Amino acid sequence: MTTGCVNLSCVFYALALISVAAVLVGVLGVRVVNALGRSSERFPGRISLVSVFVGAACMIKAAYGVLFLGQHHIAFLDIGAPLAFVPLQLDGLSAFFLCLISVMGVLTALYMQGYVCLNPNKNLPVARHYMLFNLLIASMVVVVIVKNTIAFVMAWETMLLCAFFILLSEHKGVRTRTIALVYLAYMHVGVVVLMAGFAAAGVYCGGMNLEDLAALQWSSSGGGVYYLLLVGFALMAGIVPFHSWITLKTSNTSTGNDLWLLSGLLTNMGVYGILRVIAETRTAPKYAGYVVLAFSVVTGLWGAINSIMQGDLRRIVLYNGIENVGIIGIGIGAGLIGHGNGLPLMAALGFSGAVFHTLNQTLFRGLLTYSVGAFVRAAHTSHLDLIGGLIKSMPLVAFLFLCGCVCVCGLPPFNGFVSIAVIFMGLLGAKTSANGAVLSVGVLGIASLALINGLTAIAFIKASGYALLSQPRSTQAAEAEPSPRSMTLPMVALAAVSLAIGLMPEPVLGVVKAVLLSMHISADIAIQETSTLVSSISRASLLPVFATVAILLLRSLTPKAQPIALVQGVGGQRSSASFFVAGSAPMVAVVARVASIVQGAGRVLPWSWQRARRALEVVGWLQGGQMRHYILYLLATLLITLLIVSG
Repeated sequence: MTTGCVNLSCVFYALALISVAAVLVGVLGVRVVNALGRSSERFPGRISLVSVFVGAACMIKAAYGVLFLGQHHIAFLDIGAPLAFVPLQLDGLSAFFLCLISVMGVLTALYMQGYVCLNPNKNLPVARHYMLFNLLIASMVVVVIVKNTIAFVMAWETMLLCAFFILLSEHKGVRTRTIALVYLAYMHVGVVVLMAGFAAAGVYCGGMNLEDLAALQWSSSGGGVYYLLLVGFALMAGIVPFHSWITLKTSNTSTGNDLWLLSGLLTNMGVYGILRVIAETRTAPKYAGYVVLAFSVVTGLWGAINSIMQGDLRRIVLYNGIENVGIIGIGIGAGLIGHGNGLPLMAALGFSGAVFHTLNQTLFRGLLTYSVGAFVRAAHTSHLDLIGGLIKSMPLVAFLFLCGCVCVCGLPPFNGFVSIAVIFMGLLGAKTSANGAVLSVGVLGIASLALINGLTAIAFIKASGYALLSQPRSTQAAEAEPSPRSMTLPMVALAAVSLAIGLMPEPVLGVVKAVLLSMHISADIAIQETSTLVSSISRASLLPVFATVAILLLRSLTPKAQPIALVQGVGGQRSSASFFVAGSAPMVAVVARVASIVQGAGRVLPWSWQRARRALEVVGWLQGGQMRHYILYLLATLLITLLIVSG
């Protein structure tokens, strides 16, 4: 591709411009309506929904030809000095993320019709909110199709500023402004890192287009540029230790809409940046795969462990988002290791699982976020100690939330099982390597991924049990009402698509193959072998599902017991989600008595315990009282045991 000609041989360029223009027209429409005085809460939302829907239809039509027909579109946009001709490209990777932006943009716009317009926060500027939302979608579209690094950074900066103003508009107050400014500063650290990386790449490679990254050689300077770009995009993706911005805002009582916009769509952009760097460079430094895999394992475990420790539904979903980014990174790391060690099956399955899980986590993460938003709107809180019994007052949303829980735990027949299984198979591909380091990394990756899934199951069993079962623990939870259709329809659509992908993953695996081809990775054999096995397991899992449904139907036909009289509870105290902790209170006095007797023994035989005390102080720091530390100890023990067995 050269920057001196204009290629208009296909309709993609027109479709891309029409789609971006449609979104921008929606923004202008909101402005005009607000200026004319028709600032009702529903009218700006409908304009935003229509504009995003029309733009999404154009973008999906353009992406269809790339993902299913094998087309590849290149165009040049003359915007004058200083950029002159800006190259635009729609390959498999861009088309894939364009579809994610389009689908989730439409569903989020529809969801906001019920949530934002009926939000109890009367200080929320609705028209401005929709304007910023449309601008955010438009900037994301530009990010995935532009090929010039300067234009890329400009679009990236626009995207961050839109997210910043969305967060700032949610609530008024000093704390909100502080959180928003900290977020902005945090994100601009990533922008500075990206600018430094692209500037160094321009000097090293002699060009300012993304395709010029292919000239990088893995000397000390070339490898430094590669890692600099990965760090910049990892900060947006939420890789530990660059994850703090995702959970920073939840200390404020946000409406829940920024929850999805900032932690869902933006992390996808970080994943896109990492995959784009890998696609354009075509190779990687020798140890890049090991570095990515190590940080991803830590990210997945950190997110899973912290999700167990949370007492707020929103924070559980946010930490689970960090965990899923870690799973995606494990797939990317496995792909890089396989590519660098001559293991094509491991490389293909690793990257396939990463791309597939990006799609799946976008779907079920949106489903969980929408469900939690519906709970917050109905109960006016997401704290587990203040809600409960929502399955009775909101049965449809509760059922959809449970579907999201099954997805996120990686259980069949939903989509989370398929992508995680593909990543597992990619890690199993390490067994064909004669390199002991690759084999050990494969074993550690499998053990870590299994532990992450187990911890995720614990977190969401806790969340679903506390939120949906038992009795309401607050007046607001007792008075919760079902959500409007505009909020439930996006959730139903996401749950249905997640189930369809889990049962029939073949079409999506075909899309993944097109994405990998744009990354110069052949995955025909790997996907063919994986598709049959995974789909058969997923479909076989329907048998216990059907059996459970049959049992529930039979139970519904049996006569139910009729209440005779209301029994008054002893003491009349309403339980909370952590009420069981009170059972340990009577033991405090017993422990105190025993402690006083042991301390008295020191006055009789001081030498009998002082040496033991000094010895215990050496390892006493291990007993910190934090469950997350004990889980890490178990993980370390498990990994050391696996290394001994495999070595």
